[in-house]
Amino acid sequence: MEFGFTLKPDHTVERTIAITKQAEAAGFTYGWLFDSHVLWKEVYPLLTLMALNTTRMRLGTCVTNPATREPTVTASALATLDEISSGRMDLGIGRGDSARRVLGKPPTTMRTLEEAINLSPAELSGGMKRRAALARSLALDPKLIVYDEPTAGLDPITGDEIGRLIRSLQLNLGVTSIVVTHDLRLTEQVADRVALLYEGTIAFLGTYKEFWQSPNQEARRFLHKEDNAPG
Repeated sequence: MEFGFTLKPDHTVERTIAITKQAEAAGFTYGWLFDSHVLWKEVYPLLTLMALNTTRMRLGTCVTNPATREPTVTASALATLDEISSGRMDLGIGRGDSARRVLGKPPTTMRTLEEAINLSPAELSGGMKRRAALARSLALDPKLIVYDEPTAGLDPITGDEIGRLIRSLQLNLGVTSIVVTHDLRLTEQVADRVALLYEGTIAFLGTYKEFWQSPNQEARRFLHKEDNAPG
């Protein structure tokens, strides 16, 4: 049996953090916050603090109204929170019309809820898509994750964010990572060991520092981007 709690965020910030820490220490699995921006404190800063003060408990909203919070903005916020929490963030979506009533607006329709739930991945940025895919993988509590060119097509800043997320999962959750990449910056961020494949065989195996210092011909070609560089 698993236990969780849901808070109306009208406590002090310090009290919310204290309750969250006490719940995790007592073995609770879930901690959620009501999401109504006109009635209670803003949930996303609180969820950030809850994530930073816990290591195991899953956190999230109960519930977010997609007519109150624009879905792509919510997706971006949750993707960032998921990175901060090392994959422990959940999003509850529902009508939750208290904020709508206070604002004098009509209740949310089922059509609006369905559109938010079925938000097309094409509407998300490249970095958000990678984070969303990783969040889905973490829901299975994996011991090993294989990444296939996780930074391909991303700008350098977003690529660095993905690298930090992968490294955080390795260090905080003990997830083993196998990363297939041509991105040397990412390799430096996440690799404990580097294996260079060339024509179906391992041409080099060692640490990242050893990789750079290796006299291995194929390693030199790869690092200096000469012709016929191995992939």
